[in-house]
Amino acid sequence: MRWVRRKRAAVEAWLGPLWSGALSGATAFVVVALGFFWAAILAGIPSPSADLLRDLADFGGALFIAYSVAFSAAAISDHWDRAERQSWIGFGVGIGTGGLVAIGSAIATAAHVEAGHSSALDLAGLAAAIAGTLMLALVVLTFAVRTLDGKGRSGRREAQQLPEAADRSPGRDRGRRGARVLRGDSDL
Repeated sequence: MRWVRRKRAAVEAWLGPLWSGALSGATAFVVVALGFFWAAILAGIPSPSADLLRDLADFGGALFIAYSVAFSAAAISDHWDRAERQSWIGFGVGIGTGGLVAIGSAIATAAHVEAGHSSALDLAGLAAAIAGTLMLALVVLTFAVRTLDGKGRSGRREAQQLPEAADRSPGRDRGRRGARVLRGDSDL
């Protein structure tokens, strides 16, 4: 385990947090897709139908919209320090790229199945489509949870004014000055 941490730290130092996160996200997508592919082969799953693949592409497209919204919220959130934010943004980019590959592979595999071909490529397309939609859903949930605090507010660094600082705020001071002018106490 220490070896993995040292290598990861070396890669992050070499690539930077953004590209290291993107590499991690793309690697996670490839590993999950290969895992689904080998599981489908070992289980003897038959070739998927074109309708199933199109439905996965539609579902992946809807998830990609949700991913875009969650990704945007995470990008502007002030919950993380700069390096951690860049790493998570990079990870999201890697997973988003995998999601686009999954949608494209589902559409291409559906056309392959409709043409009457049947091979291991059908299972590879199915595995990529399932892995991509699953990873997009997990990233949407992760970004939503990491962006919002426990009270449903975004951002952990909300402005907290001390009582004496609230008295010196421009709006309150202007109100007092206006009241003094109306009373005739102002030296204006």
